[in-house]
Amino acid sequence: MKHRPGYTLIEMLVTIAGAGVVLATATGLLYSMAKIDRRTRDHAAAQQALRRLAADFCGDAHAAVKFAAAEAGAGGKKVPAWEFQMSEAERKVRYQAGARGLVREEQVGGKVVRREAYRLPEGCAASIALEGGPPVATLRVSPSGPDAALSGGPPFRVDAALASDHRFARLGGK
Repeated sequence: MKHRPGYTLIEMLVTIAGAGVVLATATGLLYSMAKIDRRTRDHAAAQQALRRLAADFCGDAHAAVKFAAAEAGAGGKKVPAWEFQMSEAERKVRYQAGARGLVREEQVGGKVVRREAYRLPEGCAASIALEGGPPVATLRVSPSGPDAALSGGPPFRVDAALASDHRFARLGGK
């Protein structure tokens, strides 16, 4: 019998099985990396939303002359809302708790001129309160619900003094 060069069936099966293991491992790693990337992007988007919320909240509180807590109706359900009355008599800014975050509405003469939504981290709730001797509006975003210790990350707090924006005040009392 003549010896022919080539591979046996056993060698081919071992090679195919090895390639299958390598492909399965690579697929699992790619899936894990995609999941981590998605979580990282969601976390970065939530942090960016919190930065925007903090900047807008501070600007609104500094420009406001009056603050009031209220409730708003959304589909027959009452949700927390907070309203800043600006120095211009007809201008108000309202923050309202939504299903996935906070909604900021700017109103002039009772008509909504601007609306923004801020998505909060998963499992977090927001609250706004007036505190202190000189009035300070405090925005808190903290984990809520039964798994509060496991969700949402660390609490987030922004303090802003009410009516402290003096950019438009007359200079020298004139």
